Amino acid sequence: MNIWDWVNRLQHELAEAGHTRVAQLIDSVPSATCDGNHSDVEAMVPEGVAAARALKQPWLEVFFRHWLMQSRVLHRYDAHYGTGQAVELLEFATRPETRDCPQSVCVTQDLAACYSIVDGEGFVPERLAAASETLERIDPSWACWDCISAEYAGALIDDGQYEEAIAYCKKQQRLAQPHGGIRGSGVAACLTDALTDAGKYKEALTSLNAWRDHDEESTQREWRVARARCLVMLNRADEAAEVLPALNTIDPELYIDWVRVCAELCKREVMDNSWQLGAALRKMQTKLTAHGAFGIVAHLHVYGAELALGRGQRHMAERHRTAADAVLEKLRRPELFRSKFDALFKTAPAAALPELAETAQAVLDGLGDDPEADLPVLSRACERWPEQAEVATVLARALRATGWPDAAEHELRAAFERSESPEVLRELANSLMAQGRHDDLDALLDRHGDGLGHLAARFRARSLKMRGDMEGATQVLTEYVEKHDDDDSALRELARIHRDEGRHDAALELLDVVVGRNEPGPDDWDRMISATIIGDWVKVRASAERVEYDIESDEGPIDEPRGLIRVRGRDDRGAEVTDVALATGPVTARVLSFATPGETERYGDTVVFDPDPSVYADEQPDDDDEDGAPVLFPTVTVLDHARRKTYIFDGVHPGEEAVQALRDGLFEASGTILSVRSDESYQLFIDDEPSTGIYAYVSHPSDATPAEVHKLLTDLTKDWPKPPTWPDLAKAAGDSAAEQRHHELAEEYGL
Repeated sequence: MNIWDWVNRLQHELAEAGHTRVAQLIDSVPSATCDGNHSDVEAMVPEGVAAARALKQPWLEVFFRHWLMQSRVLHRYDAHYGTGQAVELLEFATRPETRDCPQSVCVTQDLAACYSIVDGEGFVPERLAAASETLERIDPSWACWDCISAEYAGALIDDGQYEEAIAYCKKQQRLAQPHGGIRGSGVAACLTDALTDAGKYKEALTSLNAWRDHDEESTQREWRVARARCLVMLNRADEAAEVLPALNTIDPELYIDWVRVCAELCKREVMDNSWQLGAALRKMQTKLTAHGAFGIVAHLHVYGAELALGRGQRHMAERHRTAADAVLEKLRRPELFRSKFDALFKTAPAAALPELAETAQAVLDGLGDDPEADLPVLSRACERWPEQAEVATVLARALRATGWPDAAEHELRAAFERSESPEVLRELANSLMAQGRHDDLDALLDRHGDGLGHLAARFRARSLKMRGDMEGATQVLTEYVEKHDDDDSALRELARIHRDEGRHDAALELLDVVVGRNEPGPDDWDRMISATIIGDWVKVRASAERVEYDIESDEGPIDEPRGLIRVRGRDDRGAEVTDVALATGPVTARVLSFATPGETERYGDTVVFDPDPSVYADEQPDDDDEDGAPVLFPTVTVLDHARRKTYIFDGVHPGEEAVQALRDGLFEASGTILSVRSDESYQLFIDDEPSTGIYAYVSHPSDATPAEVHKLLTDLTKDWPKPPTWPDLAKAAGDSAAEQRHHELAEEYGL
């Protein structure tokens, strides 16, 4: 049973009927989900659902809503919103008009996954029952066989039934063999997990071979984490550390196993068991707590305590055990976790009472660069000198740095009640704003804003900006700078709001003032952004000279090719896109990446970028990685649209000489670019004979018409042994006969 047959047929029908956007979404939504581009999924699914309803296609609605659940639940572990939506989707998927949709089976997996995230151990019976009932409705020829079987195996693993899980996975694989084997990595990954949990590390390592070649980026990351688990348990820790993906590249579904590997690497002294690792773990817990993933959070508290004890910080381990109590109350089998805490603390040495210096200032002067290690002495100092506001603020900063903002807020509020110190109030306002708790910040400023003086306005403006109220933020900051025009940082904030809102003249006016009374530096780069957008090339060159950026031309627009960079912005659908571009000036670049045909083409667009690499600090290449990706910058705006149109070109490869002749002929005649996207691995089977295919983009400039390019392609490929296809371009050219012929060829070639 190919559950994608109806999807592919409907996609073709929609494209034929002119519904190209929804046809494109059918491909884009699953791809974005599997590649971890979840913001794109959130942007595209509402559009897809609306289109499905308008077209009266209930099966398509099930399809889009299911993939949203896959993104939210299976990848991001968001059970807070996901569980209710999965229940609603299950009800919708079992209606008469939808129950025969193959993806209605997948919805069961969505709900079972919610149960495993909320309380995996506690909901084992329900998970097993749901998976068993669903498997009775299908057979191993379904792609769903892998997903639902993996849910069953996952429940066995969470219940500690590792041998049973191993046997079950192998049985499901055997049952699927007469049907061509399991298509998917779910059962194979569960088998690896069960073998690892059972201590059969060599067999687990071998089992990885069965699913190492899956294309999805999320599966590749899952495979690397699983391999790292096996390697570290085989005492091949250096190899494990090398294969383990960076934390910022993984979805929450991998948090537990990633932390498990880190804990083992720390034991073997291959990874530094630092306070930063503990703080990263706390960020995971904060995100998953908001997602309602209480079972996962409980596991992370256990690992947090274990790691803290490993670095000699019993007080931090105690924080984890105390915080876990609130989570364990929500679980069906809390004793599983309490016994783990008991085992950890049974052999851990008691915490020694820290010694204090004679004065509060001496305590502060004696602090090191490890906020976690400083917490015990700061806590005791706060008790000893409760009137010392600086001690309370430093304690709060240490708590925030280590991932405990609630505890930091508690200390600050207590300190403010004791002293009403502006310093404490300022720290409390910063803490609330950093957590996005704007209503609480408003209440604090309404009640105690006078204690902050002119800073109250700055806090209000920043908070309004974070909430998206640019008009309110502009008004507050404008009123403020009229009274405090010597506050450069306020001028910078207001200039940035003007820039974000497209008021570049106003931004430039403020930045001129700031640049005029400060040393060359970031202010000049900000000024060059706004000056470039409005075309004030005199000021661009003035600031470029200040920061020693050499420009060869003396006047007018700057188009002087430098090196390759990457730029990230939003396309016309609101989806995030990252393109390779050629820097052409201090803050301009020309895009060199092609958009997927059907999307608005970006190739050749001139963009203005913010030359601050710290915006994407975690995604920048290493300084010593000469072959790595170019530096990544955020796009500010598109300065000039090339307005190219791009179409798919597909067929049998005629040989490199013929392809080069086509490439040259198109470009010389009309500026049209042929960008080949395939390699020798793209194989077509025509009359059961393999042939290398060619899959390419044909992109023509705005001054060439589709009809002209269609005729060029026809003339330039007329001698190819097998005629290629470009049905969408033929349609755009108004040649319906050629369009039909290209579709027939595509069917003949199996494209």
